Amino acid sequence: MYPGGVGDLPPYASADLQGAAGSKVSDLFELGYDLRKPDSNALFNGAGSHCGLRSPRFNVVTQGTAGTTTHRFYCYNGTLDSVNQGWIRLRWSMDLADPQMDPNDTIVSIKIVSDEEQDPLPPDRTC
Repeated sequence: MYPGGVGDLPPYASADLQGAAGSKVSDLFELGYDLRKPDSNALFNGAGSHCGLRSPRFNVVTQGTAGTTTHRFYCYNGTLDSVNQGWIRLRWSMDLADPQMDPNDTIVSIKIVSDEEQDPLPPDRTC
C-alpha cells in the first residue's frame, strides 16, 4: 500500500479536460480512455501502457453542499469496454468514484493524472 495516501506523490504528467466545468455531476455519464497494449495477451502481462493501483486516474473536482471535493477514478477498477488492434478501452461510471459523487454537485474541473511508473513486482496491473 502507499504510505502517504493518494496525495503523497506530485503529479508527473497531467492534462485538464476542457468543457466540463460548470456542469452538474448528473450530466456526466462516464469517463474513459484507451491504453496501448501491443501484445495479444495484453490482459495477462505488463506490456504496453501502465495501469496501476492509482495511476493513470481521473481527478474530478466538484463543489456542493459538502464543499469542494476531489473524486478519483483509478485505472485498476475501470471496466474493459473493448480490445482492438493492440489497444484496450477502459470506462468508468460515476458510481466508481472515490469518494462517491453527489449528482447535484457542480463540476469544477476534470484532470487525468499519471504519477506512477511501471509496477516492479507483481507485474504491472493490466486491467
